[in-house]
Amino acid sequence: MAKGFNDLDQIQKQDNNKRIIFSIIAMLLITTVVIVILFVMKDSYDRRNTPSQTESEQSDLTSSTDSSTDGVSSEESSDTASQDTSSEQSDASSDTSSEESSDTSSDDGADKLEHGWVVNSLGYTYLYYDRGLEQFTVTTNVRNSYIETINKLKSSLGSVRFYHMLVPTQVEFMDIPLATIQEDNFYNSLQQSFISTVSEYLSEGITDVNIYDSMKTAFENDDYVYFRTDINWTALAAYKAYCDFASAASFTPQASDIYPQKTYENFLGRFHTATNAQILKDNADTIVYYDVDSVNECDVTMYGSSGSVYTNRRLTYSEVSDTSNGYNVFLGADAARFKITTQQNNGKRILVIGDTSAKPFVAFLTSEYQEIHLVNPQYYKGNIAQFAAENGITDVLVMSYTTNASKLFYQGYFENLYAN
Repeated sequence: MAKGFNDLDQIQKQDNNKRIIFSIIAMLLITTVVIVILFVMKDSYDRRNTPSQTESEQSDLTSSTDSSTDGVSSEESSDTASQDTSSEQSDASSDTSSEESSDTSSDDGADKLEHGWVVNSLGYTYLYYDRGLEQFTVTTNVRNSYIETINKLKSSLGSVRFYHMLVPTQVEFMDIPLATIQEDNFYNSLQQSFISTVSEYLSEGITDVNIYDSMKTAFENDDYVYFRTDINWTALAAYKAYCDFASAASFTPQASDIYPQKTYENFLGRFHTATNAQILKDNADTIVYYDVDSVNECDVTMYGSSGSVYTNRRLTYSEVSDTSNGYNVFLGADAARFKITTQQNNGKRILVIGDTSAKPFVAFLTSEYQEIHLVNPQYYKGNIAQFAAENGITDVLVMSYTTNASKLFYQGYFENLYAN
């Protein structure tokens, strides 16, 4: 009997050992599953919080994803650019804020950041030492959609002289090391390729104004043509583009030195507003602008998107309400449209359809045109052909930053102009 009990006791011990081993194995399996789940969740989070790229962008480490010059297709695809575009205002007054302030940058990371993405309430902002940059990415289908949109706009306007201008942005000319591009996942399409291909496939009757070479030369000469803290170009850049436009439109540009120069100090634009980065604050911009009002006397009227009308406006303003609103030295605010009546009496009336790149540009046209009409396609809701006919428009200029032209929702604003 004793032997039987000993056997039973031994069996029980073996069973207990098996249970312990099984428990250990089960715990290891559960731990492994938990680790796998956490890894998958982290990877998913990282993917959601990393600026998107197309396959072609990833494969071309030198930045170009769009060098094709094949025939234009009407097929559309979704825009892959993850960056937000320039914020437009609803123009209630001359001191309308161009951006909402953001305090969502985490732990002042942007203050110490030399280069990389800063996530904020306005989207993604890329910092490269003392300046912010806006990513430029475009697919072939989105590029072709833009070409088709501009061609249809020209068709809707009939026989007026039609000019087109794409404004390259600062990131195109920055010499960023390849290692930094790879480290930060900051791939960009070549804007030069985008601009040249668009020009090639514009309809007959559209004069494309190439300002790329002027901007490139000016940048390489260290001319102050782009701001460090804002997405926009400067008045000097706009003047250089005006000279290129004058050449395309066959008139002599007015010399810039006839206009007194004024300055607005400590401009902290959109990139600073988005990131609150100390390095941008320490490198605030100075806005140098031309006092065209003192030379070319004009009557300026601003038309708000809500139907409000503001008279006795100016081309430039010496004061704005806040340093973040510094770009409002040009025309005082954003609006659905502006009407500028000059002292010229030659019957030439130009309609400029454009984003904020047009704000410092249109002032220079006052030396050549009797009337200048500036329409912001984001806010203007009327039929543009009807508007041109009612106002006796002789010339039309469409101008946009490449970063806007490469986005489908922005192209939709142009479509609304001829679809209404």
